[in-house]
Amino acid sequence: MLQLVLGRNYCDKTEYLRNLASEKVKSGDMGLIFIVPEQFSYDTEKGMLEKVGAAGMQNVEVLSLTRLAELVLEKTGKKSDKQPVDKGVKMLTMSMALEEL
Repeated sequence: MLQLVLGRNYCDKTEYLRNLASEKVKSGDMGLIFIVPEQFSYDTEKGMLEKVGAAGMQNVEVLSLTRLAELVLEKTGKKSDKQPVDKGVKMLTMSMALEEL
């Protein structure tokens, strides 16, 4: 089940989710997934580890948006062997596009 938690900044959404996940893990639920921006994946994993412990973390997965995309491509068999472009290629492509405009 997908559950969205919406609210203003600093209204304890993160703590609410950690407590909810902790309760679900303690009741035996498995396969909890947190989808977070890249910069919050470490903090989310650390916070959940403090709440549920190492054993409970086996039932919790924290995925950044990039990791989620990679996982979907891997599971669907559409993952490419091509190397992703680096920052230089991105900058060159952007520069060429701007010159055309």
